[in-house]
Amino acid sequence: MKRVAFTVSISLAAFIAAAALTRSGVLRQRETVPYFGSNGWTLKRNIILTPTSSEPRIVGRDVLYFAADGRCRQVTYRLGDDGTEICETVSVWIPGRGAFHEMSRDQQLVYVSDYEGFGGDIDVRLARKDPNYVSDQQILGYNCALTRIVNPDGTASEYYEGYNFSRYPLKVISRNHEAIKAWEPTAIEIGEVPESALVHRSEWPVDFSHFEKKLQRMQSANPSDPLYAQQAQRMHQQVEQAKQRLSAQGYRIK
Repeated sequence: MKRVAFTVSISLAAFIAAAALTRSGVLRQRETVPYFGSNGWTLKRNIILTPTSSEPRIVGRDVLYFAADGRCRQVTYRLGDDGTEICETVSVWIPGRGAFHEMSRDQQLVYVSDYEGFGGDIDVRLARKDPNYVSDQQILGYNCALTRIVNPDGTASEYYEGYNFSRYPLKVISRNHEAIKAWEPTAIEIGEVPESALVHRSEWPVDFSHFEKKLQRMQSANPSDPLYAQQAQRMHQQVEQAKQRLSAQGYRIK
């Protein structure tokens, strides 16, 4: 999944990637900073769109709830024409179960990826060796690693990854030729997250078709490449294992 897309998937993909970075970094801690989410935390952001031909405007907001046990839920709202907030997307991460989009229209959970947890201290020196690292910055008083991805087509994304939040991207800026879209933090609240903010629709069936279509596209892109074949095989195994695991946990598989 490319980081330049103007969707909530930016945060989802970055979150999963950051979780992986955390687990690899814990093994090599040298100059660590503590994780501030050991009791939970909440991130609130405005979503600001700046077209190249006009002034910036707030087009929505999102709220991310991080529980101490690694569960997370993200709710994104957009502003309607009359200024009212409309819930647009809901994403959930559940350790040992996976990452999902909740699709209210179809009343189903769309499987996105495996997910084993998030959190832990970060090795600052390791973060600064990231090939996409640009500089240290501050967001709402918290130190961050600014990383930047620039694509051949000129699109780009910037991530302000909070050291004290296991490099979760507190702020995101995505640029293309038509506009700049920013997820601008307005508040970071440290403390326990209520269970009501973390509930998900476990009664809905889980749909794997989006993940399987992505796998098919990957296979057709380079069918003769052994590396693609190996990755495709791993993804096939991931899907089957996820289906078995979720079925055993009481989820309905669509």
